[in-house]
Amino acid sequence: MVFKMLTIDLTRDLDEDFPPESTTPPSSTPNLCFNLSLSLTTEFFLRRHPRVPASAAGAIVQCNQEMELQQGRLAKFTLKELKVATGKFKKKNIVGRGGFGTVYRGQLDNGHIAAVKRSRKFSYGKLAQFQVEVKIGNIPNHLNILPLLGYCEASKSKEYILVYPYMANGSVASRLRDDQVESWSPLSWQARMKIALGAARGLRHLHSLNIIHRDIKAANVLLDESFEPLIGDFGLSIFFAGGKQAHNDDNAVVSETREAAEQALQKNRAMAESAHEHDPTVITAVRGTIGHIAPEYLESGQCSTKSDIFSFGMMLLELLTGQRTFDLARLANDEDVILVDWVRSVLIEKSLEEIMDPNMRGDYDDGEAQRLTKVALLCAQREPKERPNAWQLVQFVEGKGWQERWEDCIMAEDQPSMYEKTREQWSGQKRLEFLPCDIHFHHGNGES
Repeated sequence: MVFKMLTIDLTRDLDEDFPPESTTPPSSTPNLCFNLSLSLTTEFFLRRHPRVPASAAGAIVQCNQEMELQQGRLAKFTLKELKVATGKFKKKNIVGRGGFGTVYRGQLDNGHIAAVKRSRKFSYGKLAQFQVEVKIGNIPNHLNILPLLGYCEASKSKEYILVYPYMANGSVASRLRDDQVESWSPLSWQARMKIALGAARGLRHLHSLNIIHRDIKAANVLLDESFEPLIGDFGLSIFFAGGKQAHNDDNAVVSETREAAEQALQKNRAMAESAHEHDPTVITAVRGTIGHIAPEYLESGQCSTKSDIFSFGMMLLELLTGQRTFDLARLANDEDVILVDWVRSVLIEKSLEEIMDPNMRGDYDDGEAQRLTKVALLCAQREPKERPNAWQLVQFVEGKGWQERWEDCIMAEDQPSMYEKTREQWSGQKRLEFLPCDIHFHHGNGES
């Protein structure tokens, strides 16, 4: 049984990714796991003590065996090789930090520039994230999915390192809000449209492989030299059983070979583009980023591909407005904290121009901007069944079929806030609790 009291620490940096992880495996009972308290940081990352196998050694052995079986095309680096590549992980080579660890710029033996993501502080949550990243790194490539070049397991120091291609243009979030890089100019409208379409195609590819990303946001969409978007950061991703409701341990890594992934891809490519196609649900601990988490996922722990669609809609609004999806500063102007609520309220009373990123200085296509805004709002509807699927999303961004869907979308002035919190409830508080919360029974076999 799980009773969730969700607490948001509003003083934390909104760009941080994960909460503190436990380095000690929690106790478990054979038939019933009773988890009484789940904590929520600014990004709504809920589980401090992830469930792991009773034997820590067993978990590590299982991980190592899987890596040997599924290494496939991935390179297995030594810690020494990556120390050489990054200049012994010098501070001057740090290009970013996230929940998993620190990201360094490095040069590999073949001369390629790489992003080396290093996790030094061991936790079972990070071990699980590492496993998922490597597993997804073995699925078929896609233009809009960040490829994993290789990995490193340093058993003595309990370090887990992931190696990716270096993305010269950073993330969408950094391009929208990071003014510390003087050489970076604001994203053009053409670049933003390219990002929207490419990211939609990347998400469609993930869903075709029965993968739910669970943390789609501007910070996790990276840009190469030509501003082609690549979805990255799969540490929270989970696999679901196509066409069936799945109950998935948050830290279990579902077996997935390249052959199985390719079969799933072929099967799902034939999926009907109807709005009424199956939408499998995974019951799992809530993980993600505040402002991006779908309300049904936050309230019930039920995650689906439509949860990703909601997050994608919020990412589109970031792309359009340049603003954060959650920003207490908007309270100073008596505006909504959650970006989608703010956009809706502005569009009801004012024009599209009022929400567009001022860094574009009005240099955008009005028709495309209207369409992309409406597609974002279609994705960010409160009811999952009202949101498009990933196949429809790509068509909508391309300009096909979105008008008919928009006619059925109600944007009423009295529509409740996305997280059902008023401006007064957000205002003047450093911490907020979401109550009441749901109760689930988790049995030893993973069924509810």
